[in-house]
Amino acid sequence: MRVFIDNKKIENFRRYNSFVKCMRAIQEILTNENKMLGKIYIDGRNLDRAMSIDMKKIKVIEITTVAINEVILNCILSAREQLKIFFEIFYDSLEKIEPNEIEERIEFLRWLSALLNNVEKGKHLEFVYGDFKEYTEDLEQELRNIEEAYKNGDYETAIEILNFSVLELLESFYNNIDNYYWDILEDENRKRLLN
Repeated sequence: MRVFIDNKKIENFRRYNSFVKCMRAIQEILTNENKMLGKIYIDGRNLDRAMSIDMKKIKVIEITTVAINEVILNCILSAREQLKIFFEIFYDSLEKIEPNEIEERIEFLRWLSALLNNVEKGKHLEFVYGDFKEYTEDLEQELRNIEEAYKNGDYETAIEILNFSVLELLESFYNNIDNYYWDILEDENRKRLLN
């Protein structure tokens, strides 16, 4: 069995009896190269759930990858678009928010918090923005405060947190998002030049 990652043959790749073990070994290679799994082709066919896999019969496994920074950049662009929509829909109505609408805002904040946590944990922005970790921690704390107030039926406090603390954090992130994007892109280009 031969294994190719981004059209490059992996030398001395051992044959596995289990597809899961084989994929773990491939994932380890990808992690070491700071890449993520894109697509899997087995003997020229795109892997799908209905495909029966007999490890003894496989001749070639081909993997296409995506650079982690590319995923992060796409996430940041997505965050910018989602924040823009958030502000368009909710910014003017924060004063008039109904208790049943708080949950929508909480879901959005959970999504954004998870995304920013992944960016922060990957240390993609820590090299330029020493306070990025503090920003993500502040957003997480405000999210916990809103969730707690909402859970306890204290909708007035939840709305107040949304109107002030959270809105300020979201505006700050939105105003800096292009800088984050370009700094990650610049760092990625610098890494490519060094290799």
